[in-house]
Amino acid sequence: MILFVEDEDTIRELTCRFLGLRGLEVEPAASVAEAEAAMLRLGDSLQLAVIDHELPDGVGWAVVERIYADRGPLPIIYVSGYYSLPPSGDSDLDESAVTFMRKPYELPELVDAIKSLVAGE
Repeated sequence: MILFVEDEDTIRELTCRFLGLRGLEVEPAASVAEAEAAMLRLGDSLQLAVIDHELPDGVGWAVVERIYADRGPLPIIYVSGYYSLPPSGDSDLDESAVTFMRKPYELPELVDAIKSLVAGE
């Protein structure tokens, strides 16, 4: 199961539909709070997360840190219109474990990145 965190409704809905058509199971979330609730619901079925940087109730990096604190290393694709990952602050998180993807991205590019990370390539 993939957690897809994106606050823009159209992007979230279309991307989740596109990923589903490619055989991927997706749980959408529109905020940090929704992402954290989804993480609890998904439990061990969570395989990967795609997380946008700008969210209405905080930044996506808070979700990344929460995933790592609760679950340990998990493949993450961090999406932003900025040029690089945000600083992780006081976190022990290894930023090299997070794949950065700059917006706008092409949907086939996202599918390839997801499949590669899930396969452990």
